[in-house]
Amino acid sequence: MVVQYKTFIPYEDKKLTLKTVNLINQIYLSDDPLHKNYSESRFDLDNQLAVTLGFIEEEPVYLSTLYQRNNYLPGIARTMNRVWKHPKLRAPSFGKYIKNSDITSLAVVPMHIPYAIQNNIDTIFISIEGKAHRYMNFLSRKLTEKTGTNWHIVLEQIDVTGTKSMQHVIYCNLNPSFFSQSCKKQELFSVV
Repeated sequence: MVVQYKTFIPYEDKKLTLKTVNLINQIYLSDDPLHKNYSESRFDLDNQLAVTLGFIEEEPVYLSTLYQRNNYLPGIARTMNRVWKHPKLRAPSFGKYIKNSDITSLAVVPMHIPYAIQNNIDTIFISIEGKAHRYMNFLSRKLTEKTGTNWHIVLEQIDVTGTKSMQHVIYCNLNPSFFSQSCKKQELFSVV
């Protein structure tokens, strides 16, 4: 079962944009635990810098975006935003022997990096709610290997949505000069 990923800018590819809108509606109407995140008011297609769909043959089985919110500092975007996986793609559980093929971030983040650079994004980050510190530490090492760019973990949880939803964050700086000025203080996310 091989997933073929396609990344695009919303509205520039009409066919993929329509597939995205249909998939979002399908997820919203489903019993997925996070289905409310895909309502019209909570899924902001207009401010997605890029959308990635995954297909098995013609069936969409994966969705994630590169997103720049209004409340983020300039030059910061969230990759792996609004991630949805079809149940047949979901890993049974996280353990120390998780296969790289089950870590979709390793396939998708490298596709989002050129779109981030094209949009003058200096820093991209991934955030996850809940008790995910161990996983994020693991993921930061895997992404550093995969992308050739250092991924860092923020020690304290951060409210990345402005709704007091505290999340674990890993990030990388795509602009080395920007990185040297800010990484040690982790003030990068003070407004995020």
